[in-house]
Amino acid sequence: MTRRNRKIRKYKKPVHLNIGLIIFSIIFIYIIISVTLYFFSKHISVYEVNKGKLATNYKYHGFAIKEENIVTAQDSGNITYYARECEKVGCSSFIYSINSTGNLSDLLKSTDGNSDILDKKELTEIHKSITDFSYTFNKMDFTDVYDFKYDIEESLISSINLNALEKMNENDSNLNMQTYKAPAAGMILFSTDGYENVSQDNFQYSYLNDTNYRKINHKSNTVKAGDIIYKLVSSENWNLIIEIDEALAKKLEDTENIEVKFLKDDSTTWAGFNIFEKDGKKLAKLSFTNSLVRFASERYIDVELQINDDEGLKIPASSITKKEFYIIPSDYVTHGGNSKKPGFIVEKLDEEQKSAVKFTPTTLYYSDDKVCYVDTSCFNTGDTIIKPDSNERYQLGKKESLIGVYNINKGYAMFKRIEILYQNEEYCIIKSGTDYGLALYDHIALDSDSINEDDIIQ
Repeated sequence: MTRRNRKIRKYKKPVHLNIGLIIFSIIFIYIIISVTLYFFSKHISVYEVNKGKLATNYKYHGFAIKEENIVTAQDSGNITYYARECEKVGCSSFIYSINSTGNLSDLLKSTDGNSDILDKKELTEIHKSITDFSYTFNKMDFTDVYDFKYDIEESLISSINLNALEKMNENDSNLNMQTYKAPAAGMILFSTDGYENVSQDNFQYSYLNDTNYRKINHKSNTVKAGDIIYKLVSSENWNLIIEIDEALAKKLEDTENIEVKFLKDDSTTWAGFNIFEKDGKKLAKLSFTNSLVRFASERYIDVELQINDDEGLKIPASSITKKEFYIIPSDYVTHGGNSKKPGFIVEKLDEEQKSAVKFTPTTLYYSDDKVCYVDTSCFNTGDTIIKPDSNERYQLGKKESLIGVYNINKGYAMFKRIEILYQNEEYCIIKSGTDYGLALYDHIALDSDSINEDDIIQ
């Protein structure tokens, strides 16, 4: 029996692929690539378009213009007043008297303590004033108490003096007194500020600054002939001048009447509205036919314009940008070729310098009955386009810019035109439902400076 030589060979184990390891490696590589792309790509913050309106401050510090007439003393001597601050008087009302002998004050003092010096009507009016003040008093404005105290004292003194004078014998030669009535009906003020003759025609922009504003009180015990006694506000018609910005002036350029709230007491009224320019500034004149009784003694008045802001789509101001376009007459737009997009028939010269026409589709960014706006990347300056069914030609060259934002709904940046209704530093309200514009819930680039048109959004 023959013994065969046998060669011993090493057994090779079959290779088994580790599927889990392969999947983990692929995921790891994908994460590395994604992180790398994230750090080296642009990051675009997205804003979703929503409805809204701006919370705009329409509060103003205005300068009041009234019909004010200054009255001066005709004689010298001791003066006694029978009217109080901001009191409405008629032509037959006694305002003051001047006594050259000086004994009138003693005679008036002799009436002190007389229980009949104030009649029932006057006591009722004083009681009503106190009651009204108690209902409207605000602890945060405690200084109003001192003003009210002064008004009540003035009212009492004036009533006592007037009633006492009526009880005296006006024929008593010892009095040597002259009484004076109001020259016209109006409202009495005993202070002046130097602005009594200001009108819209001679108004200066600097008058709106009240930093150095001062009033001079002319009430005193003695006067000289020619001294200022009081001034009379003779009409309920008055004006208030305020400064407004260009945006509001444009918004209200056709407004004739506007509702105004007085911030002093939160009362509202309607006023005529007129915009004018002075010293290169936009000013508005508010014309009132009432409410003067509450503000007769005030030159500067704080008001708030009651404006119903336009409601539309609210977007951040940082998203707004501009883009330049070719301007082409709208009747040159046509459709042709294999595309449903609008376009133009472009005339060019071929290699043999022969005229050749070609339909070039394009995107219209805005169009109306007269012109349309076309992307400058689609054509070159000097290109000639042909009007459909006509031999008329138009050479490209004229450009204009549109205001818009970058819409990123489709994953890339696309310019969309907007119409701004109103704007402040942070946001603006744009018109909704415009052709070629934005719609509710569209997504736009928050910062227009961080993106260019056609950029892919990561």
